[in-house]
Amino acid sequence: MTKYGSKKRGGNWWLAAAAALCLAAAPWTAPITAAAAEAGAQQTEQTYSRPWTYDDEKAGGTDAAAGKLNLATPDTPIVSSRPHPAPGRPRRRPAPRPRTERGGQAERPAGPTAASAPDATAPAVTSPAAPDVAAPAAAAPEPAEDALAPADAQSRPWVKGKALQPGDTIGIIAPASPLDGDLEPYLEVLHQLGYQTKLAPHARAVDGYLAGTDEERAQDINDFFADDTVQALLCLRGGYGSARTLDLLDYEAIRWHPKLLLGFSDVTALQTALGSRSGLVTVSSPFLSQLRAGASYSLDLFRQGVATNQPLGKLSLPAGRKLETLQSGSARGRLAGGNLSVLSSLVGTPYGLDGTDAILVLEEVGEAPYRVDRMLNQLYQSGLLHRVAAICYGDFVNCPAGPDGVTVDDVLLHYAVLSGKPAIKGLPVGHGGDNAFVPYGVLATLQANDDGTASLTVTESHAR
Repeated sequence: MTKYGSKKRGGNWWLAAAAALCLAAAPWTAPITAAAAEAGAQQTEQTYSRPWTYDDEKAGGTDAAAGKLNLATPDTPIVSSRPHPAPGRPRRRPAPRPRTERGGQAERPAGPTAASAPDATAPAVTSPAAPDVAAPAAAAPEPAEDALAPADAQSRPWVKGKALQPGDTIGIIAPASPLDGDLEPYLEVLHQLGYQTKLAPHARAVDGYLAGTDEERAQDINDFFADDTVQALLCLRGGYGSARTLDLLDYEAIRWHPKLLLGFSDVTALQTALGSRSGLVTVSSPFLSQLRAGASYSLDLFRQGVATNQPLGKLSLPAGRKLETLQSGSARGRLAGGNLSVLSSLVGTPYGLDGTDAILVLEEVGEAPYRVDRMLNQLYQSGLLHRVAAICYGDFVNCPAGPDGVTVDDVLLHYAVLSGKPAIKGLPVGHGGDNAFVPYGVLATLQANDDGTASLTVTESHAR
């Protein structure tokens, strides 16, 4: 016992020394600790602060010091939409793409000089069954970091695909969910319009609820934009999955090879990202799976839209349909938007819609009014509804009123008034029986009259 006890006593000398050092340092560490604690409290308060919600009102949530509700207003600071890499997530870079001159366009985007510039005005035409993609003409360096920033309409003009000519080839891609069944009846509609078709290699792939892996779907998109034998890209269907390809797209190569990209619903993710990253004008239109033989409003506008390089003018409407004013006023801006669920899911990501001075188009399907409210509230609190110039509601299909009696029209009106911007409804865009041809990225004017009438006029061409 004496032996082990002596070692214990002898081994405790350092504890006493450490205690003495701590006591000696106390006068200097106390102020630092207090300051750090105060800074930490401020950081915690800032991190967890949030705008006012309806739940706060029920609970009597007020600012005790000011004696008022913590209501978000147009002056509330908003989150910047400038893209940044997600924390801890490695950047997935797309494969380098060739860069060539865009035939028929006067301007050329800023960037390295292409090694070669084939004549894009006379692309080769392939048969519908041809699976191969044209080999790249020349290799190009990987896009610079600043090339992936959102396109600045002031310094970097928007780019447009060519209007289609008889015999041109439309590439069919499946960026979201797969489609079962025979595609031939849908392809035949395009053939009857005078176009050839080319199915992407992975367009019929199935990976659970996706049409192939993310890499396969992104590869089809990149390859068809680089393929000079394809003049336009039409999406097979929507569903889900387009947003999962956004990290894998070669935005700079797509900008150097602009083409019409057609679709809606889940494809909103592609249209929004390509608009901001590549400056590409895209089009909200029916999917391939929605094209039917015979005369129809949707097919007539599709046929006219893909073949013209002139402004569409005042949007024509189906028989018996009209646009209605929710909030009177007029606005001029670039059309942008799409599916509400997809746009709200992009908020806070590097691909979220900035929408400054835009005419915002919104459509939705299969959502209860309170869910539509939640998504519009997200667009409002994130600042998007403050930045836009006007709102144009499309179809909100299968959004029945709940037991509380609140309808989706009540919700749409609420946010139209809350935004304080000119707002109309009734645009035939979305999942309804009629689906118009509406380009995103081009200038348009919206007129919402005091007598309840309204109009939307596209004043800039969507194709070259």
